[in-house]
Amino acid sequence: MGFHETQFLAEMAIPLVLLVLIGTPVVRRALRTANRTGDTGARRRMLVGSAKAALCGFIPPVVWLSWNSTTTFWDTYRYGAPTQFPVWQIVACGVTLGLLGVYLNLKVVKNGFDIALYSLMMGTGFALAFSLGLRASVASQDGIGTVLAFVGIGLAAFVFSKVIQKICALVIWVRDRRARLNR
Repeated sequence: MGFHETQFLAEMAIPLVLLVLIGTPVVRRALRTANRTGDTGARRRMLVGSAKAALCGFIPPVVWLSWNSTTTFWDTYRYGAPTQFPVWQIVACGVTLGLLGVYLNLKVVKNGFDIALYSLMMGTGFALAFSLGLRASVASQDGIGTVLAFVGIGLAAFVFSKVIQKICALVIWVRDRRARLNR
């Protein structure tokens, strides 16, 4: 079981191609809206936010799913990621993804286009980390797994972001209502 360069490049290309196909219309529409509203910092905000979102999707699986009790991080580097994990490790990866999603929503997201773009970037980051773990295998299902990781994390991040957005709007509404009643 060694390193297969062509499969590794193909696995890495899958989430990037999906990102370009899905993300390009989102970015173009967001930039048109930003130009119409006079938002001069939209390009920079989207670039920096996209990088942060991709890192937020990439870091948790690298930290939590690149080792287990029988495989060290360096074994993963040489032979690929392990396939068996204790439940706590998977839960820790999910909790870390959730916490990083909360960070993105509270500190980086400014509008609905940001939610869509950053969800795509989180899915891309996770799928890239997933494909790095597959780099030493030759199973034909690896490409399907990469696509499912991209779609699953991207959709989960989108739904999670919308829920956080609604909770924040509710908190602001309650705060404003209390302020009006206390006058």
